[in-house]
Amino acid sequence: MHELSNLLDAASAEEVVALVRADWPKTLRAAQACQEASDLRGVGQQAHYLAGSALQVGASGLAKQCRALEEASRRQDSAQAQEFLAAVAERVGALLAGL
Repeated sequence: MHELSNLLDAASAEEVVALVRADWPKTLRAAQACQEASDLRGVGQQAHYLAGSALQVGASGLAKQCRALEEASRRQDSAQAQEFLAAVAERVGALLAGL
């Protein structure tokens, strides 16, 4: 995500970071709520959204994990989706801590 500073002026980069800080936790909570409700379709939708957002800011590792979560959700593999969602949550936390 440090590539943002090369592409954007400081104010724009700060705005993107603020949006990420607000949006990613909200999206992650929505995915977790879907998982708790056994709504794998909803988990997949949230993972898809988060993957796109991650790609927009250069967090390709997170996007890859989200795509794996999305695919597990599409296959209705709840055990693997739970595992992948935990990994996505950990990655989101690490990325947000580094901002």
